[in-house]
Amino acid sequence: MSSLEGLKEHLLHLLVVNHGNFRMMEYPHLMAEAKSIGMDTGAMSRLVHELHASINWEPLARIDKQLEQYIYQGIITNEEAESILASVRDVMDRKAAVGYMIAELTRHGFSPREKVTADKDSFRNRWMTDAAWAENRVTVEWLDEMAGSLEKLGEISFRKKELAQYYFRTGQYLSGLVTILTKSASRAHTFERLIEDEKDPELRYLRVIYRLNSALPFRFQGAGYDNAVSLLNAACDRFESFNALRELYRNHHLNVWLEEAHPELSAGLDGEKLNTRFLEFVYSVDPNYPYFLGRHKMADVAALVVAAHDNPAIWELIADDLENGCLHAWLRSTGQGKLVSEFEILDQATRQSGLHEGDESAMASAQTMLLVMDPAMPAPGFRIDPPVIDLTGIESTDVQIVPLRVTMENHGYMKVKLTLDAEEEGVFISKNALILNSFSPSSREVVFELNVDTLRLIKDKMYQLRISASSVYGMVEIPVDVKIVFPTKAYALKLARYAAIFAGFYGGFRYLVGLLLGDFHWLVDSPYLTRQSPFAFFLILVLFISGNFYALKWIRKAEGI
Repeated sequence: MSSLEGLKEHLLHLLVVNHGNFRMMEYPHLMAEAKSIGMDTGAMSRLVHELHASINWEPLARIDKQLEQYIYQGIITNEEAESILASVRDVMDRKAAVGYMIAELTRHGFSPREKVTADKDSFRNRWMTDAAWAENRVTVEWLDEMAGSLEKLGEISFRKKELAQYYFRTGQYLSGLVTILTKSASRAHTFERLIEDEKDPELRYLRVIYRLNSALPFRFQGAGYDNAVSLLNAACDRFESFNALRELYRNHHLNVWLEEAHPELSAGLDGEKLNTRFLEFVYSVDPNYPYFLGRHKMADVAALVVAAHDNPAIWELIADDLENGCLHAWLRSTGQGKLVSEFEILDQATRQSGLHEGDESAMASAQTMLLVMDPAMPAPGFRIDPPVIDLTGIESTDVQIVPLRVTMENHGYMKVKLTLDAEEEGVFISKNALILNSFSPSSREVVFELNVDTLRLIKDKMYQLRISASSVYGMVEIPVDVKIVFPTKAYALKLARYAAIFAGFYGGFRYLVGLLLGDFHWLVDSPYLTRQSPFAFFLILVLFISGNFYALKWIRKAEGI
């Protein structure tokens, strides 16, 4: 059964194209449609009057006024038709306006005379009356085919690219044909200058064909696309296609087509930062297109956050796209500029903290952006074990080493700066900074050491220090108490050790004397021994003195005296 809305749509169309006057009896199918939904002739008449009163006739009258001169001439060009449509675009739907103009022109004997585009209602197809067509029908030969308009010249050149590029090396071939078809030397000169000024053969070809016929499709990966939407739908399907279109944009091939066929999309395409301008173009067509982070296709911000979880490669790509501005362009162009503003405030504070250097700043920026994208994501934190260091009562013997383990909490990346709150000679930490991330177990936990050189500290004095570990997300302080006492036990052990060493040395020396002189009476005084062999005794004396000298030197070196 037909719907009331469908009937209203048909009646509105008839009222518009007939200037509000038509006989219902001439449209029996509408009467049958009304009857099928329970409307009699009276109800149908009342509906027509209601619809007539609801129509805004002012823009239609404006179109009629502008069409008068073209109806009189018997010809209307695409540029002239577009000018009329532009005058009513703020108050009338384009489709309805085109339909009304087609109906008016058809009523006055106009019809499309040349198929330049597949759209039969396009004004590019040279709408004329029979008389105007007979008068204006001029054809020229171009690339072995006949053409009666600039649009046809462009269409032939599009199909025969290599041959057209050969003839486009100079403007003398095309300019003469343009003069014949347009009867305008100035317009022919425009094409001649266009060919002479553009030195790149591919760009020259594109500029000429799209100036001749802006309705021509754009060639991309073996297919032709009539509009930006269909082109980007194909390009955004996979990274290879997207990157190929981006290269065509960088080479200005895409820009030429947009400037001629879609000038409303070409604003701001040229200039610096080509990558970001290309993204702005893509998302101005449809903000729902995916974002390519490197080769990774991201449907939205949430997908990017999930992909970045513990994946260092994704983090590096985020850092790169923050540096070159691509992420900013994507977010701003898709209505998420608030995220960029929040990120810039936080990132500035992070950079001003002075914690990061070089590539560290890029990774810290990636962490900041992910936190902004996902407010539910916990900020990275850390803990240090042990939380307190008590070195009171240690003996002054050697360097005491205390390992401290820093463990990252939550996911992400951070840098931790380590400092001692006071400089004490003999107390220092092994590292000034640590890099923590959740990408691998080895980087989630990092160890540094507190070194206490007990020999450099004053004995029986209490040293109270703090190790401060700070990041942009928080600070942890480790209290350190150090008190050095006299090493009684160690001192006694040292004495015992050296007493044993020297006892052995002197005993060995006495044994050597007895061995050389043949007298083993250890405890008997024999004053005549030296007289038996004075030279041997002299050598033994030298060994004795040298042994004591080098023993003292060795002890000082071993003990650091």
